[in-house]
Amino acid sequence: MRGSIWVILVGVLFLLDSFDILSWSHSWPLFIVVAGLMALFQHTSFKSAAAVAYPYGVPPSSPVTPPPSPATTSTSIVPSSQHDQEGS
Repeated sequence: MRGSIWVILVGVLFLLDSFDILSWSHSWPLFIVVAGLMALFQHTSFKSAAAVAYPYGVPPSSPVTPPPSPATTSTSIVPSSQHDQEGS
């Protein structure tokens, strides 16, 4: 899209120069104006594309089940029996 806009601008400037309406030496501000308009349109198009709502909605949340509790509820890191210690 951007390339086609530049080609159209150059074509219009050739046309204006051939009819002695606007010379190439006085047409440089048109390039700046067109570049600014393209940046503005690009910014607004990305902003509006990001604002589109998600079409599928929010997925339903599944109920959270607590994990099964272990047989022993000890939180100690020390072995509970003599057999569990290393070197014995």
